[in-house]
Amino acid sequence: MKLRAILTLLILFLACLGMQATTDGRCFFFSLDKYSHWDDSSIISGGIGTRVPNNHCNCRISNSGLYIYSNDDEILKYEILTEDATMCLYSFPEETEFVEAVFLLESGTYFIQLTSIDYIYIGYLCVE
Repeated sequence: MKLRAILTLLILFLACLGMQATTDGRCFFFSLDKYSHWDDSSIISGGIGTRVPNNHCNCRISNSGLYIYSNDDEILKYEILTEDATMCLYSFPEETEFVEAVFLLESGTYFIQLTSIDYIYIGYLCVE
């Protein structure tokens, strides 16, 4: 399972290298955790010996937009928060505004929160 995750990240990295010729050379890859709005068990494990399904998905942000692998949900809200998630810096209803804001961020780590009707996607974006 760990090998599969490493291979996925390697493929994503190579895809980003190929995209650099058509963009300004910036492309971000990061992982998101997917949680249901309706089911608390997707967040909290059932106890010792209980396995929680893998809710990780990979995300790519480039000049061409946002792409979440293994996702068919329509994102309704795009948020960029401080690293400790205590303050919302930006909140957008549209993907294009979110992508533009990501490329304007200063160096640092940001907490990303994407909201759909049924799920919330959270993760950290590192900008160098």
